[in-house]
Amino acid sequence: MVQPPHSQYIPIDCAIYDHLELACVRSETLRITTLDGAHFQGEAVDVGTKRKGDATGLAEYLVLNTNVGSDEHRIELMLSEVHCIESVSQSASFKSILLQPPPGEVSI
Repeated sequence: MVQPPHSQYIPIDCAIYDHLELACVRSETLRITTLDGAHFQGEAVDVGTKRKGDATGLAEYLVLNTNVGSDEHRIELMLSEVHCIESVSQSASFKSILLQPPPGEVSI
């Protein structure tokens, strides 16, 4: 079965992937903004590719440990749904990465 073009897996740029891997190795604190405007902040734990929960194939994920009160939670963010990633660690390996513009915004 052929996947429609909008659901095809398109990997992120290798340089961006390298920055995210280094952030995970260094346990950097990242601030994430998704395409729908949600914000998440947590310690970078892992980045990788795996099968999505539906039948459309592969997706790349960033895993964060977040603290909510005294509880620690692990969240997975699908990178195709992320607008921007900022490192807020003092010894950050990068300042910010723009993955894609939010809906309705044209990138030139």
